[in-house]
Amino acid sequence: MRTNKIFVTAIATVMLAISFASLAAAEEEPAVPVPIQYPLEGQGSVPVAVYFADNMAFGPQWRVGNLVRIETAVINLDPDWDTDFADTLALDQIPVELGQSVSGKPVLDEFGVPVIDPLTGLPLIYNYTQTDLMTDPNLLNDTYMVSVSEITIRIYLSTDASVYSKTFYSYFVDGVQEDDVVTMEINKGGHLIYGFLWDTEGIEPGVYNVEVTIPGLWDVMYAVQHAFPVVVEEDVTVSEDVEVEPIGYEALPIEKGGVDSLTNTANILLGELIDKSEGGSTGGGDNGDHDGGGGNMNGQLGTVMGKRGR
Repeated sequence: MRTNKIFVTAIATVMLAISFASLAAAEEEPAVPVPIQYPLEGQGSVPVAVYFADNMAFGPQWRVGNLVRIETAVINLDPDWDTDFADTLALDQIPVELGQSVSGKPVLDEFGVPVIDPLTGLPLIYNYTQTDLMTDPNLLNDTYMVSVSEITIRIYLSTDASVYSKTFYSYFVDGVQEDDVVTMEINKGGHLIYGFLWDTEGIEPGVYNVEVTIPGLWDVMYAVQHAFPVVVEEDVTVSEDVEVEPIGYEALPIEKGGVDSLTNTANILLGELIDKSEGGSTGGGDNGDHDGGGGNMNGQLGTVMGKRGR
């Protein structure tokens, strides 16, 4: 049985934009107030993982001048909000759908009867949709996602930060402000994500590090990417444009990024930013053709197109 949630919701709420498109669109979508999930005083820090979207984790190269979609999510590793956060989940216990009901709310058929999974014999667990969460944002408390009070994303040239280093910051408690560069969004897949479009025009080619910092009330334990099924190439008969769905989450390889516990940051090295004449991806989208779109424009946290072997 699930324990009662113990947390404090911010009195001030954030106005949550429906889409990143509102950054540039002439008419913005309606917004809804969303609670910030704080632990109680003395309860300790909420253990979390910072997820980096697939275009960031798997994009091999970018071209100078492109808009690169920077996108992340904060995953709750102790979503039952018990008194001391002592039963932190392992990454392989996190469902790929972060909007899945933590309390075990079942999927119901047209007669109100729980639908049984034929593989497990257990009721299917409900995944909250964008409509569900936009209608009642408090349902976020029954998911594996966390709404934080503020977020800082710093991008710098990994070999020499003095050449390029830029910080993007948003404070969500007082609602959306004009200077909030990092947007909070519930996307079409029902995922709570944070991000923006990074303009690389005129930037020095090289490998850039993206550093995500959140307040210490949320203890960053992992920097993660999607995990995909192992694909044996000779057994694959599908074409290159077939979607390979993620099966969960895994820690970033050490050569790609990780966590700095002293600063409570998660880091990832992006694919190399190369000169325009050298080729590379045209943006941050699913297949590199969105001209600055993101890995989640299809409504998921970052579905990858094509075959993927591990």
